[in-house]
Amino acid sequence: MDAAIAGLIGGVVGAGASLLGLWLQQHYQAKRERFKVAADLGLAEFQRDMESAKAAGGGLVAPLAGYVIFNSRLLDELAKGPITPEQIKLLSEEKKGVLAAFPGAPKT
Repeated sequence: MDAAIAGLIGGVVGAGASLLGLWLQQHYQAKRERFKVAADLGLAEFQRDMESAKAAGGGLVAPLAGYVIFNSRLLDELAKGPITPEQIKLLSEEKKGVLAAFPGAPKT
């Protein structure tokens, strides 16, 4: 009887560890994919602003890292649930702050 209980407990512990491993893998894979999307979105925004600056006869554009940081933050908020108009206002202000924080950033 003791061997059966020990076997059952071992099976439960093994299954629990396996499920925890799967959850951790899913969590970090989703985080990695979200960051890749943030990088792609940031690059597209950066290129758009570079083209706008060129069309306007030159000017400063914040570094690509600022765009990636903002888009990563935006995707984190989207992952939490629906976005409200207040959150959009806060994120817009945060974006201005992030981009303005870089040396040589254009004044907005």
